[in-house]
Amino acid sequence: MGAAALLLNTSGTQNVAVGTDALTLNDTGSDNNAVGAFALFNNVSGEFNNAHGRGALEDNVDGSRNNAFGDHSLESNGSGSANTAIGDEALPFCTNGSSNVAVGANAGSSITTANNSICIGANVAGADVSDSCYIGNIHSASVSAGTAVTVLVDSDRKLGTMAVDANGNKVTVASPQRSQPQAMLNEFRKQQKRIAELEGAVARLAETVKEQETQIQKVSAQLELSKPAPQTVVNNQ
Repeated sequence: MGAAALLLNTSGTQNVAVGTDALTLNDTGSDNNAVGAFALFNNVSGEFNNAHGRGALEDNVDGSRNNAFGDHSLESNGSGSANTAIGDEALPFCTNGSSNVAVGANAGSSITTANNSICIGANVAGADVSDSCYIGNIHSASVSAGTAVTVLVDSDRKLGTMAVDANGNKVTVASPQRSQPQAMLNEFRKQQKRIAELEGAVARLAETVKEQETQIQKVSAQLELSKPAPQTVVNNQ
């Protein structure tokens, strides 16, 4: 449905093209869904792609199993596969990277050839580094020191706040990198109290020294007054 939709298709089957120039250059690619003007426009042999939005996966040629939802999402992808981009212009410059995930408008805009990268949050650009994860609104965000806990991650990439053994029993993880916010806060308060006590002691010591200097000056003045007057000796030669 749409001008030039699936115009050059030869043997590709089970494709859906809705919109001007959707899947126009498709040749042998099958099982693709293109909804939006120029969606999957350059696709030739890519399969099992879902492109929903104007220009979504527009430059894809032979990449497969990509999911692009949003205008110009994964627009520059040529041969990358298994990418997921949700949001307008998500992963817009990814050319042949694979297995990347971007959620949010303009998410993953720095990824071009990296693989297995995750960018979550609007305008979280990430970096062109494979096997990395970027999540917005965490850095510099405040949390309650009284209820904050350490977040752990295991080799299965599962996140949690409690470590357990193979039987599901809770265990203690000893790690110098783990922080205990409440304990740290208590220690900080102790240090602040100690500093205040030391400052008070220094102030009292300074006052004592000042008083001693005053006493020394008084004693020095009295000594000067108690000295005998100088005598003159007359030489009668």
